[in-house]
Amino acid sequence: MDYSHRSSTTSASDRLNAFRQPMEPSSSSSRMLSRKNEVLMGASVILVALLLVVFVLLRPTKTQSVVENSTQSSEVVGRTDSQLLAGEALIALAVQPGHFPPHLMIGDTVKIAVTPGLDGNGDTRLLPEEMLVSDISGSSDSQIESVITVRAPQSLLVNVAASGEIHVAKVNGVAK
Repeated sequence: MDYSHRSSTTSASDRLNAFRQPMEPSSSSSRMLSRKNEVLMGASVILVALLLVVFVLLRPTKTQSVVENSTQSSEVVGRTDSQLLAGEALIALAVQPGHFPPHLMIGDTVKIAVTPGLDGNGDTRLLPEEMLVSDISGSSDSQIESVITVRAPQSLLVNVAASGEIHVAKVNGVAK
């Protein structure tokens, strides 16, 4: 067999140059499809960026109230500790979700039921005092309970501190 070298019309350098040059699109339809994909990707990036901005601007802060009522909260927020009567205090209550009405608002009158403390001593009982809600702070990532601050007699603090879980009920009372 004769393995002689055949001469070709293209040289080796011509073939190498063909590999080094970028390939041109085979048709205008593939260029059009490529541009459509680029536009869709750009639109997707813009949409995600807008959603991220909206999320950051509208997300609730950790100190935002569970329920906001601008008319009632502006009336009650104006009160200060100096306006407390003799024997009154602002008492913070850590309340589990589901242990207070979902539509509780600043300015509502409430009554509290306390359960036995961690030692198991005592009974579940309804405290006789009616209290005025002065602030509501919702639960956060690091805190399960909501904190409801009430304006009440100072004697209530001992009953709350010695109790277990607290349950809050909205009642139709007269604001103090």
